[in-house]
Amino acid sequence: MCFYYSLNRCIFVVELILVSMSSSSRSPKLPRRPAVRVHRHTFMLNEQEERALERYCRRYRISNKSKFIREAVINVILRRFDEDHPTLF
Repeated sequence: MCFYYSLNRCIFVVELILVSMSSSSRSPKLPRRPAVRVHRHTFMLNEQEERALERYCRRYRISNKSKFIREAVINVILRRFDEDHPTLF
């Protein structure tokens, strides 16, 4: 029974892959799981930093500050990882 269930599950995954493949691309598009955020990070800003953030958000119509700050931090981290990659020589 367990083997039958896992075989059916494998067939289902293969069917999902085949259905999601577009005619122009050969790589399968797997269904993505949503990224659940469970880790909380808290930081504080002084008055000048808070005013600058508020002004930036008003000027560029940013409605979700949490998303904006998260993307800015991850952008800096990924850029630093890209710059500091190991080299052979």
